Amino acid sequence: MKKIWIISFCFFLFLSFCTIPMIQNKNTLRTNVVLEDVTGFTNQMVYLMDQNQYMVEVDIFLNPTDSGYPVESIFSYLKENNKNMNASFRGYIPSDVVLLNYEIVDSILFLDFNENFLNVKDSNKIAGLVHSFLNIKDVSKVSIQVNEKKIDDYPEYFDKNYPINKSNHFYNRKDIQKVVIYYIDHFDKDYYLPVTKYINDDREKIEVIIDELKNNIPDALISYLSETTNLINYDFENDVLILNFDSSIQNDKKEEIYHMIAFSVFCNYDVNSVVFQVNSKIDEILSNS
Repeated sequence: MKKIWIISFCFFLFLSFCTIPMIQNKNTLRTNVVLEDVTGFTNQMVYLMDQNQYMVEVDIFLNPTDSGYPVESIFSYLKENNKNMNASFRGYIPSDVVLLNYEIVDSILFLDFNENFLNVKDSNKIAGLVHSFLNIKDVSKVSIQVNEKKIDDYPEYFDKNYPINKSNHFYNRKDIQKVVIYYIDHFDKDYYLPVTKYINDDREKIEVIIDELKNNIPDALISYLSETTNLINYDFENDVLILNFDSSIQNDKKEEIYHMIAFSVFCNYDVNSVVFQVNSKIDEILSNS
């Protein structure tokens, strides 16, 4: 009898993980597929600047037949003279900055700009540019040069760990922890926006994430996670993080809450899935796609 129970339980787990939903909204995925089939355009995520100077990840459509696709196509969206987006977002790289050359070698994207790039002093604009190019499939690092020369104070390679929408909340230089937390930026719809926080907090990062989503929301951003919601416990099993909440997490913004938490988890932990439980019962599973 015990052996039968173990086999049944394993089969249940297998079915659960075989049906893990993707982190993206299903309606968006269907729309992208239709547009690609009909028009030949492909979707790409880039970071554009909103009215509050935050870098927001925005879904755009590019034509694979364009010269310089996808690098030059993405770069054109980041320019200040970009006219292809609505009033909610804009480019931030000066129009006199020219991409002289680029190549991808062993998953590293090498970019060479003209000298006007040196006038881009805002580190968040650099972060927006870097993370936009890191969203290209198979690109894991970005190298930036000016006239084929390394820029002083720049790392040899930028990667996903480079802070975006950086926010310092530490009071002393001991025990500073870096935590990336996703909030919501609302214009015509909800957009998920990462904020890189540096704080004095030695708790496990998932505890910090939940606390920051409940109590420390940056200006002009939104979190739907209620202050009364309680993370009862959590557990790591292989490449899965299991989160057990009380029932107050189940409201009309539950899906947005789950996505904020899951995006934050995937930025801070090397896990492939997040299991959301409510009072120890599985409610939803989100995977890192």
